Amino acid sequence: MVLAGRKNGSRGRALFAALIGVVLLAGSVGGFGEAAAASPGGNALSIQAGVAGRTWTIESDEGEFDVKQTSFPLLIRTPLVSEGLRLSIFTAAVSSDVEGGADRSLGGAVDTRLRLNYLMPNDRVVLSGGVSLPTGQTDLDSSEVIVSRAVSNQILGFRTNRYGEGLDLSGNIAVAWPLNNQWSAGGGAGATLKGTFDYAPEALNGLGEVAPGNEFHISGGLSYLAEAGDRVQYGRYVSIVRDG
Repeated sequence: MVLAGRKNGSRGRALFAALIGVVLLAGSVGGFGEAAAASPGGNALSIQAGVAGRTWTIESDEGEFDVKQTSFPLLIRTPLVSEGLRLSIFTAAVSSDVEGGADRSLGGAVDTRLRLNYLMPNDRVVLSGGVSLPTGQTDLDSSEVIVSRAVSNQILGFRTNRYGEGLDLSGNIAVAWPLNNQWSAGGGAGATLKGTFDYAPEALNGLGEVAPGNEFHISGGLSYLAEAGDRVQYGRYVSIVRDG
């Protein structure tokens, strides 16, 4: 990973590493799914696209079936007029299938996530706010509901377990401070206000209107910066999450 900050030297890099660690952790639990979109990033336009796939074969009393998913994520990060202010946009096209017996499939876009990050001039504080636009599919038929529930099993670890939700708003703050040239401490807090949405309202196995609880989180820890060439290693952070 290439770090881009306004401070030079090991002390500045250790501080920035701690800040990045807190911001990425906040992004991973704050409802945006892609933690990379939460990173302050550098001062240049960045466009990242790729493809990821996973397949599970599951055996049950009803026989053997495969659960598959292929995703095509797109992440755009660009600086804005003010120094330290960046916009991140994330979306993805996802195809999921359950094969065996009656084959079923579910494909389409996920919700579009926009986030503004502001790295303050002291390089110690990042403020961020985001919105998740409900562009993903929620009006599923009975066959698509079966696929959606199959890929939502957290044990299987699919990248996308819900294609769409409601309009979500989030805000985070992350603070870091140096202890010496290699050790830094950091902390962060944030919240995501979850919007209501209709999940497969016309399907017999659908849920109708869903009102998720709001999410709140705090995080903190220590970061140790050890360099070997261009390698940077981060310490571990802990997090507490409460669903409203």
